[in-house]
Amino acid sequence: MNIKQLRESKLMSRYRLAKEMGVAYQTVTFWEEGRYKPNAENVKKLEEIFGLPDVKTVLPIKTVSSTTK
Repeated sequence: MNIKQLRESKLMSRYRLAKEMGVAYQTVTFWEEGRYKPNAENVKKLEEIFGLPDVKTVLPIKTVSSTTK
C-alpha cells in the first residue's frame, strides 16, 4: 500500500490531506509520486490522520534521520 492508496481508501482528496497535514498540495503529490518522502514529523501526522500505530509498517516510508557523533 502507498500513500495514494491509503488516502483513496479513506475517500480523501489530496487537498484535504494536505490541509489536515499542514503542507502544500504539491507536497502530497510529490509523496505519492515518490519524488519526496515525508519527514519524521509528517509520518507522525499520517499515523494520526489514518489511525495507524506505525505508518511505516503499512507504507514503504524511510525517513532520513541525522545523527552527530
